[in-house]
Amino acid sequence: MSAHDLRTWPEPFQAMVDGIKRHEVRVADRAFQTNDVVGLHEWDPETGCYTGRALWFRIGYVSRGPDWGLPKELVVFTLVELQ
Repeated sequence: MSAHDLRTWPEPFQAMVDGIKRHEVRVADRAFQTNDVVGLHEWDPETGCYTGRALWFRIGYVSRGPDWGLPKELVVFTLVELQ
């Protein structure tokens, strides 16, 4: 199991806070695996700074390109609340 700290822009971050977004689409530049821990850190592109808000999840199901019509350089994974 690995941990990944990721930058997330305000709009999708707030959707995660609100509980309406539970997936991530990312470039497959890391070995994302089921049960890895993901720290999502809100990043404001206008200021070029982190806001200080963060959420942590466990990775559930992972889909990698080229499966399911995804480009081979992308990965999609579900976000499961840590317990």
